[in-house]
Amino acid sequence: MEEQAVVLYSAPAIGHLTPMVELGKLLLTRQPSLSIHVLLPSQAYEGGSISSYIAAVSAAHPSITFHHLPPPPSLPTTPPPPRTSRPSPSSSSASTTPTSTAPSSPSPRSTASGPSSSTSSAPTPCRSRAASASPATTSSARRGTA
Repeated sequence: MEEQAVVLYSAPAIGHLTPMVELGKLLLTRQPSLSIHVLLPSQAYEGGSISSYIAAVSAAHPSITFHHLPPPPSLPTTPPPPRTSRPSPSSSSASTTPTSTAPSSPSPRSTASGPSSSTSSAPTPCRSRAASASPATTSSARRGTA
């Protein structure tokens, strides 16, 4: 039968490494035949506390192995070539569009019948269901009785 392996990748800090190792230990309790491989970014194992933790886990759990990854390659230092810029259509049309200075037309409500019209459709206040129910109905509904 082929050996089964689990690869775990942790963020480069002890606070992320410890829970990842605990997950590996939990997986081993469920299936002891697993092989757990923990990948460590280059920043994760530069501190003394991490290396002592790795040594302790490796000694206690031989099925958990740690693999130190090399640092990422450095980015190129040459700047990218300059981009050619084209004028955007919105900026050229906005500058040539004339702006309107005419006053807005009055609203139909104020001119048709005047502001003090008796037929105005003012909103009526809403009542909630609890406010319109009688006190007896409300208390019996809370108790679950009719």
